[in-house]
Amino acid sequence: MRDGLRRQYVLAGVLLVLLVAATFLLRAVIGTAFFAVTVAYVLYPLREQLLDRGSRAASPRRCCRRPSSASSSSRSRSRRSRSTGGAAPSSPC
Repeated sequence: MRDGLRRQYVLAGVLLVLLVAATFLLRAVIGTAFFAVTVAYVLYPLREQLLDRGSRAASPRRCCRRPSSASSSSRSRSRRSRSTGGAAPSSPC
């Protein structure tokens, strides 16, 4: 019975050491992720404002996307890339 209690204390100690090591190693990663999410959250309204301003300035708005199915566009892209040596033709947009 005494060995079982000792084993629990040893496992708890090992777990505590691993937890401290993981916290120390991942501290920078967690800080960087938190910073990135915060910056994205703060800058998103500015991005939307700039996109709205740009769409008003470029009226009438033209879209370069052509309505087509995904399978036919991927086939035509692969044909184009083979015929042009791997480079896709440049788009006006």
